[in-house]
Amino acid sequence: MRRAAKEKPDLIIMPESALLCYLINRPMLADRVASWSRELGIPLIVGALHWDNAPKGSSSEYYVYNTAYYLDPATARFSPYYKIKLVPFSETLPFKGVFPILSRVNLGQADFRSGRDFTVFSIGNTIKAGPFICYEIIYPGFVRERVKRGATCLSTSPTTAGSAKARARSSTPPWRGCAASRTGFRSRAPRTRE
Repeated sequence: MRRAAKEKPDLIIMPESALLCYLINRPMLADRVASWSRELGIPLIVGALHWDNAPKGSSSEYYVYNTAYYLDPATARFSPYYKIKLVPFSETLPFKGVFPILSRVNLGQADFRSGRDFTVFSIGNTIKAGPFICYEIIYPGFVRERVKRGATCLSTSPTTAGSAKARARSSTPPWRGCAASRTGFRSRAPRTRE
């Protein structure tokens, strides 16, 4: 992060599995992550986990989400995006809603709950980032929905840090440039024809 921060990006995006913990439920750790953003003066999107208590009568005690948090250094507030398109047999068991008996099958999957909101993060005055986690970025209609909701830049939290640069470049929309700098992005105004 510090290396990327030297290039003064508008945003640093960390991998999907950057923090394998329930970040918001661990205040000391959340404070530490917020201090990174404050110290660097750069907003972060960081991958972590989140859980909520399930409503009474649910088949689970709680719901677990694969989450990308946006963190603004000025407010130290964590804004979540819960992954919508989960990886079958890894993050969820398909057809569990159709055949409830499948909820008893354990193939080692994480059993995440799918998010519902097509989140767009407002970053500063210029960037409206449509966050995606891992392979969600490959679905054109799914991506288009974020653009309809105002996204001017698409961000993806890759599974591993090693692929961050390649995936960041592939997620750049044509109408707005985002220059990849390791895990950092610099916003560039779109080119206009004269």
